[in-house]
Amino acid sequence: MMRPVERNRRFLVSGLLILILLLALGLRLYRIQAQSLWNDEGTSVALAARDLAAITRGAANDIHPPLYYYVLHFWMALSGNSELAVRSLSALLGVLLVLLIFALGRRMAGSAVGLVASFLVTMSPFQVYYYQETRMYILAAFLGAASMYCFVHLLSGWRGEAASTRLRHYLPSVAYSITTILLLYTHYFAVTIIVAQNIVFLWCCLAMMRRQAGTRRASCFFPLLHWGLLQVISGLLYLPWLLLAAGQLRAWPAISEPQGLASLILDLLRVFSLGLASDSCPDFMLVGFGALLLLGILATCRSGKRDTRGGAGGRGGGSVSGVVPLLYLFVPVGAMYVLSLRRPMYDVKFLLLCSPPFYLFLAQGVLSISRGTIFRTWPWVRIGFPLTAVAFLAASSACSLQAYYYDPRHARDDYRGIAQYIEALERGNDVVLINAPGQTETFTYYYGGSLPLYPLPRQRPVDRTRLEAELTEMIQGRGRVFA
Repeated sequence: MMRPVERNRRFLVSGLLILILLLALGLRLYRIQAQSLWNDEGTSVALAARDLAAITRGAANDIHPPLYYYVLHFWMALSGNSELAVRSLSALLGVLLVLLIFALGRRMAGSAVGLVASFLVTMSPFQVYYYQETRMYILAAFLGAASMYCFVHLLSGWRGEAASTRLRHYLPSVAYSITTILLLYTHYFAVTIIVAQNIVFLWCCLAMMRRQAGTRRASCFFPLLHWGLLQVISGLLYLPWLLLAAGQLRAWPAISEPQGLASLILDLLRVFSLGLASDSCPDFMLVGFGALLLLGILATCRSGKRDTRGGAGGRGGGSVSGVVPLLYLFVPVGAMYVLSLRRPMYDVKFLLLCSPPFYLFLAQGVLSISRGTIFRTWPWVRIGFPLTAVAFLAASSACSLQAYYYDPRHARDDYRGIAQYIEALERGNDVVLINAPGQTETFTYYYGGSLPLYPLPRQRPVDRTRLEAELTEMIQGRGRVFA
C-alpha cells in the first residue's frame, strides 16, 4: 500500500507536469498563424497533398525521407490545409516531446530532473520555433527521444534481471524497432542516434564483462544476440528506401560554409539555449546557460561513476544514466562536424533530434548545487539556487520568445505579404517572375490573382541561352515584372 507521503509526492509531480504540458501547448499554439508559410513549408504542404505514390516519388528526389509527408497527408485529410491546420501537427508533436523528455529524465535521474527538463523544453525558443513549422524536424526529435527511451528500457532489463526472465521483454523490443524504423524514415541524419545507441550498448557490454568473471561472462551473449537482431531488422526494413534514394543522397550538395568544431559547438549552445532570435538577448544570458550546462554534464558524469561502483542499481541501470545523455548529444554533433569536413552540411535544425539531452543536462545543472552534501545544512541555498536558476532560464527564454513572436527581423519569409502586395497592385499586362521553380507552390498557396507566372530557370545547371530567350519572351508586351 502506498504511503501518504509517496502518494502526495506523486500527486504533486502529476499536477506540475499537467501545468507544464498546458503551458507547452499554449506557447506552441500562440500566434501560430501570425507568420506566413515559407518556402520549405509550402513544399511540405504541396507534396503532402498528393497521393502516397506521388509522395514517395517526390521524397526520393528530395533530401528527406517520406514519413513526415505521409503523416501530414493524413493529417490534412482530417484538418485541412490552413496554416493552423498544417502547423498544429508539429505543435502537438512538440507537446508529446515535452512529455517524453519528462519520462526520460525521470527514468535516468528522477522526477525532479524530469520536471525541470520538461519545463525548460517548454520554454525553449528553439523548440517553439520548430513546433510552429510544417516540417519534419520535430517528428524526428520526438521519434529519436522515443527510440532512446525504449533503448534505455531494454538496457535496464538486460542489466538488472536474470537471463531466464529476459524473454518477457518482447514489448520494449517491438516498441524500439517500430520507433527506430519510423525515425530512420523521417530524417537521414537520424542514423547518428542509432550510432550513439550502438556505442552505448557496446560500452555497457564491456563494462558488464569486466565486472563478471569466468562462465558468468556468457550472460552477455543474450543481449548481444538480441541487440544484433534488432539492428538487422531495422537495417533490412530501411534498405529498400536507401536503394531508392541512393542517387539523390550521393548528389546532395554542400549546404553551409566550412565550420570548425569550436565554432559549431558555440553556435549550438547559442541556438539550443536562446533560439534563432538569440541576438535580441544580452550575452550574459548565454553565459548562464553555458555554466548550468557544464554543471549538469559534470553532475551526470559523477552520477555515472557512482552507479558504476554501485553495480546495476539506479533507474537507468548502472552507469547508463551517465553515458546515454552524453552520447545522445555529442555523437550527432561529432558526426555533423566530421561529415562536414568533406561536404559542409551544418544546419542547426538537423541537430534538433539530439536536443533533448541538452535540456536534461541543464536540469541536472539546476539541481546539482542543491544535491551537494556541502549545502545540506544550508536549506536556503538548496532551495534558493534551483528556483533562481529556473527563473533565470525562463526569463532568458521569454526574452528570445518575445523577439520571435513580435520582431519582424526574425520572421519567416513573408510569402503571404508578397502575394497580397501583388494582388493589390497588379494590372492586366503585368507578369510575375519566380526565381526558382520550387517557390511556385508556396507563392500559389497565397496568390489568388490572375497574372501569368514564370518560374525560372527551369533547370539546373542553368542553360544561359535558353534562359535569356525565355526572359525576352516574358517581357514582350508587358507593363511591369513582379520578381
